[in-house]
Amino acid sequence: MDNVSQWNTPPEVSADIRHEHILSDKSKELQRDTFFFAPMGPHPIRLILGLNQQLTPVSVSTLRRWVHVMKGYPQEFCLFPVKVEPYGIMTYSMSPSGPMIDPESTESLPPGNYGWYKDSDLTPHSFLDLTGVDMAMRDKSFEYNVTFMDDERLLNLYKFPSDVEHRVLTRDSRRCEVTGSTDDLVLTWIVPPPWAWAAVNIHDPPEIAPTASAAPNMAIHPLGFDPSPFLVPANAILLRKDLKVHFYNHHFTIDADDNYRVIVLRDMGDTQQLLPTHLPRHPEHDNSDALFFRLHLRYSFNFMLLGGDIREKYPPHRILSMMHSLGVTVGGDDPDCEMAALDDDRWQTELGQAILTNVMDVRASLNQYASDSDEESDGEDDLAPVWEKDGPYTIDWNAHLPRPTSPTDLSITDKDHEKLDVEDKKKNGSRMNTVVSSIEPEKQPSIRKPATTLESGPKEIGLDKPTPIAALH
Repeated sequence: MDNVSQWNTPPEVSADIRHEHILSDKSKELQRDTFFFAPMGPHPIRLILGLNQQLTPVSVSTLRRWVHVMKGYPQEFCLFPVKVEPYGIMTYSMSPSGPMIDPESTESLPPGNYGWYKDSDLTPHSFLDLTGVDMAMRDKSFEYNVTFMDDERLLNLYKFPSDVEHRVLTRDSRRCEVTGSTDDLVLTWIVPPPWAWAAVNIHDPPEIAPTASAAPNMAIHPLGFDPSPFLVPANAILLRKDLKVHFYNHHFTIDADDNYRVIVLRDMGDTQQLLPTHLPRHPEHDNSDALFFRLHLRYSFNFMLLGGDIREKYPPHRILSMMHSLGVTVGGDDPDCEMAALDDDRWQTELGQAILTNVMDVRASLNQYASDSDEESDGEDDLAPVWEKDGPYTIDWNAHLPRPTSPTDLSITDKDHEKLDVEDKKKNGSRMNTVVSSIEPEKQPSIRKPATTLESGPKEIGLDKPTPIAALH
């Protein structure tokens, strides 16, 4: 069977690919069930934050406070429940599916998808970045840093000064501060001093904020920052040894501003049963540790909650490269391109399945128009994904990128945007979600939303000729 006729029978697609959005490895590992998307960048939406509310339910008011902790200052936003729909390969769009959620609500958010907007008018943020720690360290846990650190000067900062050790042992009565256990204990920094500079920022209290700026301290301390504000008893606790690895991997953290609530961010197995709902507090605790627990909370949220968008794993150049290798034409850039056979193992990969689904959706849309047409086919497969030399039309689902000349060419200039905007306004008066382009511009037909709907009929878009598919956003 040739690679054209094999498409007469729709191939089977994995059910997982039909979810509202494909989960990234991070979202799968953390078993997220609540997702927050924001319109930003060159793509319609991006996943900015995800939660596992089976472990720790969260209300909007709590989330707003957590964002303050993550950033170091308040971030205004409005949440709407949204419907997430495919907009291309590994790309999605969203639309509100309900009213705005009360910003002061203390009710736990139902698991699902939410749109993150600047205000109640659905205004997108011109720039949205919730990161509050050093960007170079955001994807590295405290435990990772301990394991791979090779600078002896930094390693020495993990050692506890004798006076700090004595005061902590006395204060905690040689018991685990979380469980009260007296067995197998280890003295633990809440925020490891070697990485204090990565956890603080200029919005923090003045007693620790200078640590965030290396330059002023370079002449004072050979490390480029002063760790002394963190070499104090308030930044140290006694923990069970089996809890320390979870604490340093940010599987749980402490919310000092919610009565020292224990926040579980990842399933810890049987060890999780050791955790109380709140950290026990005794007269010996004067809340001077609250500052350091907030910093641990910030680092944990930045490490565990932020990010995880599927595009982080599948950037455009990777998608285009796979499409090219499978023989799915992009703008007709390869006249000799032949689609891979359906028994090719690459179709069974996560990315291959996404490309296959998109190709099928495009073909189904075009077939619908072909079936409604009174025009008779000339007997050929009208929708074969190959390129004709005499200039047929190509369906381009990306209104933001020019047609690539190679699988890795994704450049676009301001002039490109201006040209697209002018052409759009002439034809439809606004930005279009779908562009139907042609080698011969004078034959370009009119179009409308949604992306799979063409305003013109089959004859107008040349369905009597093979139509290549370009389905990448």
